[in-house]
Amino acid sequence: MLQTLYHVQEYKEELIYPAICKALEALDIAKDMRPDLKVVIKPNLIMAKKPEFPVTTHPLVIKAVVRWLNGHGVRDITLAESWIWQKLVPS
Repeated sequence: MLQTLYHVQEYKEELIYPAICKALEALDIAKDMRPDLKVVIKPNLIMAKKPEFPVTTHPLVIKAVVRWLNGHGVRDITLAESWIWQKLVPS
């Protein structure tokens, strides 16, 4: 399994987006992207905290992934998290 890790100095879109692009390019998945593809993004949302607290996937990381997917023609993108699902969907 290929893993990538890129360090950015701070959470700024102009720093995060290029790192996300490099990571996704290293995974060589662009060839699999197509307009009819359905993608689910499952961020790490452990508890309701502000983005400054590292218990969640930072919103700018999610935005960068969606931006990369859009740039490769993917439009059907779902953001899914069980915690959110439980909060939004009654039992």
